[in-house]
Amino acid sequence: MNAQFWYVVRILMRCSVCVDNEPLFSEEFVLMRAASYEEAYRKAEAKGKELSHSYENDAGTEVRWILESILEVRRVTSDVLGDGCEIYARTWSTPPEVVPRGILDK
Repeated sequence: MNAQFWYVVRILMRCSVCVDNEPLFSEEFVLMRAASYEEAYRKAEAKGKELSHSYENDAGTEVRWILESILEVRRVTSDVLGDGCEIYARTWSTPPEVVPRGILDK
């Protein structure tokens, strides 16, 4: 049996409905268990298709979320996952937009 590793994948989903005339996207971070990068990528594509769905909103408009692309597949450096385990990090020179404290708790 091949060794299995943890991968974190970034999946970009696109919404068919715009907000203020701007496209709406959702970025999903998903853990995958796979023997290789290629297998993790294939599983990410399948997960993106699984996340694709549609529904009717309150205005009666059909809303569709569809897989736009797989943004990244990265092997998690630790095979032991638990409280405080780092699963994703990146470095860049421009600071990201900060989410105000508590906004994700609502």
